[in-house]
Amino acid sequence: MEDFNHNTDDNLAADNGPEPIYTEQDEREFLASLDDEFVPDDNGTAVQSKKVTDELNRMQGEASAMALLKASEGIIRQFAHSDFQFDEAQLANVAKSAGPLFVKYGGNLPPWLLEYKEEFTFVVAAGALGFTSVNQVRQLKAADNAKVVQKAKAAKGGADETSTPE
Repeated sequence: MEDFNHNTDDNLAADNGPEPIYTEQDEREFLASLDDEFVPDDNGTAVQSKKVTDELNRMQGEASAMALLKASEGIIRQFAHSDFQFDEAQLANVAKSAGPLFVKYGGNLPPWLLEYKEEFTFVVAAGALGFTSVNQVRQLKAADNAKVVQKAKAAKGGADETSTPE
């Protein structure tokens, strides 16, 4: 049986015509475009375009900032006033402004902040415990005061009812 596949590598090269001629400038422009498009991994292999990585880092930054702001809003709501709410436009603006920071630092915290990550985590945790404790003490004192006022009203009301006019 005869093989009908006549497109060998030799035939393909001949069918493509003369090879294009590239100048040194073409080569430099091509290599420069690769620098913008690819981020090498540890082995030097191109894994993802820089533009895509930057966009993902920007989006991650915005989402992280929004989550942090919403958590802050919840803390303020818990300790200051239950109806407190950030202005949505300002919230979005702050979150959007955080995106470029994540691009700048490759999706991580700035190195100077990363160095103190554990300290910040502790301060936030200890501060939250402190605020929660103070709030609980205030609520307990308010409840105790309400009981005293209630007993005083009951005693005053009971004394008025038991007294007889003479």
